[in-house]
Amino acid sequence: MVKIAERRATLLGLNPPLGHAVHVIQHEPVEKKTSTEEIRAVLDHLIGITDRERFLLDKEAEIGGPILW
Repeated sequence: MVKIAERRATLLGLNPPLGHAVHVIQHEPVEKKTSTEEIRAVLDHLIGITDRERFLLDKEAEIGGPILW
């Protein structure tokens, strides 16, 4: 009787099949440079300033004076 009742419920749509679980995966957004940073990178490339020199120049400007090693 139980099997007949289950079959009838399934045929009538009263017993919908279990769906698959959906997992949402969100990736970290890629850091995009601002237009100012892009222009600075192009100018640095034209002038020949390396990434290390740019880092040191930015640090110098941040602390307000030259870096003494």
